[in-house]
Amino acid sequence: MKKFLFRGFLVLIGLVIAAVIVLYFTINTIAANEIESAATESLGVETTVGAVRISLFEGRTEIIDLDIANPTGYDGEFLVLGNGILGVNLGSLLSKRVEIEEFTLKDIQLSLIQRADGSNVGAILDNINKSSSGEESDKGTDKKDDSDGQKFIIDKLEVDNVEIAISVQPISDATKPSKVTIKQIVIRDIGRKEDGVTIDVVTQVIVQSILKSALEAAPGQIPSIMFSAMKGGLGNLDHMDLGGVQIDLGKGLSDLLGKIGNSTDSGGTSIDDTIKGIGKGIGDLLNGAGGKNEDEKKSE
Repeated sequence: MKKFLFRGFLVLIGLVIAAVIVLYFTINTIAANEIESAATESLGVETTVGAVRISLFEGRTEIIDLDIANPTGYDGEFLVLGNGILGVNLGSLLSKRVEIEEFTLKDIQLSLIQRADGSNVGAILDNINKSSSGEESDKGTDKKDDSDGQKFIIDKLEVDNVEIAISVQPISDATKPSKVTIKQIVIRDIGRKEDGVTIDVVTQVIVQSILKSALEAAPGQIPSIMFSAMKGGLGNLDHMDLGGVQIDLGKGLSDLLGKIGNSTDSGGTSIDDTIKGIGKGIGDLLNGAGGKNEDEKKSE
């Protein structure tokens, strides 16, 4: 009898362990799918997540290899995230209101591309503004009701090491893009005023805060046509449910909200300079490929 009970106990333990393992991988997959779906819908471009790992005992969750694609017609990725770690346990993630004390995103690569007919960042911001204003529902697309969905409150979201590549095509086909690095961005009290915001709003806050930080970090390297599009597209960030955004360019944290809106419209490389640069870039490209300039022709 004792032997039978012992075997039954071992079977029960085995079933519990198996159930925990199944729950672990199921929750990870569901979380990754939710992030991909929300980001794709709110940004208007495909977003993929390499993996989500929720610790059952350490009270933390890790997001690995998040890639936000460029709009149609632009090569490569718009934004790539190395990894993110948030302090929240499994029980909290299963609740309707998830409170996160600290969320850290590390090693972000952001690509800003300007062409004569527009920019990738302009298209992304247009998609964000359409999503947040509900224009998609006006086109006959059913917009899901988030009133009963899961909502998030994030006390502090820290973004470390943002590398920005700024390209003006076709110039950057012949020369290297400009590079700028942001040491740290800190976003505070996301969703605190409204007792939580949905994950698509969290996505919009993060992306727009990074883009506004890019304007502050590299105003002289961003073409003015792109600068104007970004400045106009980021106007609603000041009115979103967050306590503040700070940026560290190597001299400590400084407040960012409202700052770009008060800057002059002459920020960024002028349109004339950009057009001249495109012409020079094409000329350099042709000459490098074996073409000859006018002075060389005359000397012959």
